[in-house]
Amino acid sequence: GMRLVLLSEELKEEALPEEVQTFLRESHAELVVHQFRIGYNYFTAEEALRQILPADVEVPTGFETVGHIAHLNLRDQHLPFKHLIGQVLLDKLHNVRTVVNKVANIENEYRVFPMEVLAGEENMETEVREHNARFKLNFAEVYWNSRLQEEHQRIVNLISPRETVCDMFAGVGPFAIPLAMKGCTVFANDLNPHSFHYLNINTRLNKVEGRVKTFNMDGREFIRRLIRGSLFEDHQPVHVSQIVMNLPATAVEFLDVFR
Repeated sequence: GMRLVLLSEELKEEALPEEVQTFLRESHAELVVHQFRIGYNYFTAEEALRQILPADVEVPTGFETVGHIAHLNLRDQHLPFKHLIGQVLLDKLHNVRTVVNKVANIENEYRVFPMEVLAGEENMETEVREHNARFKLNFAEVYWNSRLQEEHQRIVNLISPRETVCDMFAGVGPFAIPLAMKGCTVFANDLNPHSFHYLNINTRLNKVEGRVKTFNMDGREFIRRLIRGSLFEDHQPVHVSQIVMNLPATAVEFLDVFR
């Protein structure tokens, strides 16, 4: 026969809506009450935290996922509960094995920020995929922002295949690698030796090492030597058609090198 299921924490027959009571009478049906216990596994991360955290503490919902790492920017109100929040996210987020919290702003030339592990593995080396490329990186040692993937692709789409591109602040290769994959010749530089290390790994990982020349030096010195030809034994200057300067805060300070 037909069954009508009503879910309510407090349900009494006399409190049922009139149409439900009419249904019971006309159908000669019996109201049967069952207790159904919903445990932790039934809740999403947001639902679980709403139940666990004090009522006056906002549930943190924004975070970035970088490979197996979930990266949070917790507010002061969350800090007394930071490890609890980290454990819930570790339990609930598929493929996340490490939860970290940013503890200070970026204040160094390598654009990396201090972080603490809230839950899970103390493993910052991970791999991410952007469109058709793979990138290995150590999240504690290099700059990476997964929220920029559409901007990365937008810039790559603006540049035609077979162009010669200078990537002054290349990081681990979010511009250099896709550009090389579409046929460009790329001269990619980064001051951070850790970024340079993973940039070389990623050129091999994506099989574009023949189209990407990598360098580890100051961006200003890099572009000067590239244009003058002093980067190579033949001392031939390189004629670039596109220059990428992915350093939003201070890129304008490097414009003097093009005079």
